[in-house]
Amino acid sequence: MAAGNLLFATPTDPFEHDPLKGGMILLIWVMVALGTSYFTFVRSDVGGKY
Repeated sequence: MAAGNLLFATPTDPFEHDPLKGGMILLIWVMVALGTSYFTFVRSDVGGKY
């Protein structure tokens, strides 16, 4: 089940969908992606040897 489905989809299965839970999962994914890209940028471009 995709995290975005918890935000917008109409439930068709017996499980309850919680929009807050879906939003938190998406927020965590975005923060992990931004953190990874930040440290990659700092290590390769800012801290790299030229």
